[in-house]
Amino acid sequence: MRKFIPTLIAIALLASSCSSNIDLSGSPIDEAPTPDSSALPSDDPVVTLDNIDLVARLFPFAQCAAFLDYVQGEAAERVGPYGLNNYGGYGGFPITERAFDQPADAAADEAQNAPAEEPASAPAVEASLDAGESATGGSDDTASNPTFSGTNVQEQGVDEPDIVKTDGNIIVTLSNNMFTVVDVSAGDPAILGSLRIDDGWISEFFLGGDKLIAVGEGNESFTSNDSVSISNTSSVDPTPQIQELDSDAGVPEPDFATEPAIVGDENYPVDGYWVQTAKVWTVDLSSAPRVEETLNIEGRYLSARAVDGNIRIVTTSSPNALPFLYPQNQSGEDRAEQANREIVAESVLADWLPNFERLSANGDVIASGPLTSCDQIHRPEAFAGFEMLTVTGIGTDGDLTPTSTAVLAAGETVYASTESLYVATTRWPEWGISETDEFEDAYTTSIHKFATSDDGSATYGGSGSVRGHLLSQFSMSEYDGNLRIATTDGSPWGNAANSESFITILADGGETLNGIGQVGNMGNGEEIFAVRFVDETAYVVTFRQVDPFYVVDLSDPTSPVVRGELKIPGYSSYLHPIGDGLVLGVGQDADTNGRTQGAKVSLFDVSDPTNPVELDTWVEIDGYSDVEWDHRAFTWWAPENMAILPVSSWQTGFFGAVVLEVTRNGGISELGRVDQVDDKSEVGSHDCTEVEPANRATTYEEARSELDYVLLDGGKIVACEPGGTANPVVGFWCQGGIPFNELKDVFGVDPLEYEGTLNTPLKADAELFLCWPNYNGDPINRTLIVNDDLWTMSWRYLQAHDLADLTQGPRFEID
Repeated sequence: MRKFIPTLIAIALLASSCSSNIDLSGSPIDEAPTPDSSALPSDDPVVTLDNIDLVARLFPFAQCAAFLDYVQGEAAERVGPYGLNNYGGYGGFPITERAFDQPADAAADEAQNAPAEEPASAPAVEASLDAGESATGGSDDTASNPTFSGTNVQEQGVDEPDIVKTDGNIIVTLSNNMFTVVDVSAGDPAILGSLRIDDGWISEFFLGGDKLIAVGEGNESFTSNDSVSISNTSSVDPTPQIQELDSDAGVPEPDFATEPAIVGDENYPVDGYWVQTAKVWTVDLSSAPRVEETLNIEGRYLSARAVDGNIRIVTTSSPNALPFLYPQNQSGEDRAEQANREIVAESVLADWLPNFERLSANGDVIASGPLTSCDQIHRPEAFAGFEMLTVTGIGTDGDLTPTSTAVLAAGETVYASTESLYVATTRWPEWGISETDEFEDAYTTSIHKFATSDDGSATYGGSGSVRGHLLSQFSMSEYDGNLRIATTDGSPWGNAANSESFITILADGGETLNGIGQVGNMGNGEEIFAVRFVDETAYVVTFRQVDPFYVVDLSDPTSPVVRGELKIPGYSSYLHPIGDGLVLGVGQDADTNGRTQGAKVSLFDVSDPTNPVELDTWVEIDGYSDVEWDHRAFTWWAPENMAILPVSSWQTGFFGAVVLEVTRNGGISELGRVDQVDDKSEVGSHDCTEVEPANRATTYEEARSELDYVLLDGGKIVACEPGGTANPVVGFWCQGGIPFNELKDVFGVDPLEYEGTLNTPLKADAELFLCWPNYNGDPINRTLIVNDDLWTMSWRYLQAHDLADLTQGPRFEID
């Protein structure tokens, strides 16, 4: 019980984020009538912000002494026998085995207590993409007549990392930590080289000229920077130096008869500590791909963006170097807590700051030290844990010298414009609190703004907070200096009965993001499934049983208004504006009960904001598309009005990509499908006949036998001459070799009765095979266009298809 109580207190304290003084999170919302599905008047009631303060101030640390005093003081109030569990700091994971009364090493004491210099802030990085290439992969010269498609990004001019990139001359793929570079500049495509990286897990990458910058995660051993302590001066050495831990001190064994056992881990190094890291690799592509540099950053990788050749990497970290101890049983809790209090009191700056290490190609440390200087760290007015959110700038030119700024708060969702970067965090309520005003007060989203500059640096700009939680990065949009943010309020535990969705406009007030306008009353009892901001308009999709598609007028940021609403079956989870007053939605079809039926593409006419119309739909029964949760899987090729999306369906056995033509007059037309199946034949080489009952069941309720269920599940029934292949249908897994006249014994079906319903009579000695879809190709997860070719990527292959007729071209193995 004593171990459980601190956990509840910790959760409650974490709920007190930097936005705890914001009245909007608990203020009653003026009720507005449900928007009419036809036309809404321009003076439709909106949620008033009168007397509502959206201030969520953060305060900078002028010096390291102030930072250390703050974290030591907050930790002293919260540390217990199990360390700082649940406060954004590890507890109960001792870095070395250490007894409670272990004598301190003299050298370590001297390093801990002696004054030293302020941690250095690395110089800003300047870099740019090759001339003519934009962050989205296209060039200014080809913007109106592109020859290749780039990554599908949220904001023009803001590149996002992905698993495939092209500059029109090469295609670079990432599959299972292997990069493959394919020359597509002219003639026959060919592989230029490949590189597999094993020191971590690579998530995605940027491409800039003859360099690629890969980002991911790993686990690294950092040396403890005990020699870094406090300085009251602002004079610092701009180049962080490598710092070593004095590890000569002896470690006596604890007396288990009088002291609680200390839990150690033989995998922890004596001279440092293992920690989760965000990793960045620079890969040179000018010849054979090779790693030039690696940057290790303490913490968890969240996301990254690139603007004008400057990359900002967002990470979140917790203090890892504090050697907290915990008892083996309750009898030692008091002594463990006392020991942990001493550890906090004796802690030094390096115990709280995330570190970095910059390594050369051969593993030599070029530079290391604290990731950010103390004067670039901000804290919320109310304690929000010891987790640190950091924005680190580097360049696409391959120089991994970091420059960072940080906030003592958690981070989850990242959005960037060409001028700013925002990180949002949901502040969840405490477990066990009923749905009261207190519950609602704790249910908000905090947003931190970082201003970005041309030199690659990012500086903290201000914070704010809104009710409810975000869906994704598309829930945020910066326009004319204001941040528009869409949230759903209500119970976060899955009960949407009391939910309501809002769009709130926050203005930059210097140190704060202040609410200046808000509209609500959208999707009552539902949650947001898709959002897209386009200039002064927002499109919002909510869903529970049907899909209300809202058009929101944001032209007056102080008085946003819902102009129109459309209710249709299913929902869209990704919205893509395609011009001419049209928006394309990708999601799921659904019946009147809200049960999903398959992948759906909707074409919305939004030229009249008061009367949005669904012009056409395309549905793949029992299918789904990666676009539903990853917008980068979607390709819109404007020159041909083509929408290309990966589609998978277990029922039909199709795992490939669908090419759609989308126009106002023609609606949605399927032009064709591509996949990466080796053999297109349906039936094997020997004498087989596909069995199709004349009166086959169309529902599970009508099914009479397993034969019907096979067909309903997208399977096949095949009758073959005796002695044929064991798997007669390509792309299917088959069970059989059963003589037709034994159907009754095996499946309980009278062969004569069944044969009477067949379109094709069968021989008595025919062997029956029941086959279920077992796709022998690899599901496609990305598509892109280069010149006249459509390229598809799976985890195994990069394959070309002629864009005109979709015939298969060259294919390259990439894993």
